[in-house]
Amino acid sequence: MEAFILQSARPALVVSEGRLEVPPDLWKSLEPARPMIERVSTAVGRINVSGLPGLLFAGTGFLVAEDLVMTTRTVAERFATGLGTSDLAIRNDRMPSIHFHVMAARARVCALRAWR
Repeated sequence: MEAFILQSARPALVVSEGRLEVPPDLWKSLEPARPMIERVSTAVGRINVSGLPGLLFAGTGFLVAEDLVMTTRTVAERFATGLGTSDLAIRNDRMPSIHFHVMAARARVCALRAWR
C-alpha cells in the first residue's frame, strides 16, 4: 500500500494493489486524474535496506528512468556515502533494494546501485 501525502492536510491518498481508493472530500477534485494517478503509482516503491536495526524499511523512492530511482537525502543517507556528486557509494554493510507493489501477486523487487 502506498500513500500520496499533502504536507498541509490529511488524510493521504491511498493506493492499494494498483487502485486508488475513494479519496476523502479534500481530494475529490483529483477524481478526474484517477487513471493517471493509478498508472504513475506503479513507479513508486518502498526502499528496503539490510542491516538497519529497528527499521522495517528506509523510505520510498520512485522511478525517473528505466534504471534510475529518485529518493530523498534522508533515505539515501541510510545506505550510501558521499556528498553531492562526489564519492557516491553504497555502504558495504547495507544492501538496498526497492519493492514495487504493482499488484500483490506481481510485486517487483530491484537492487539499487550507486549512480555516477
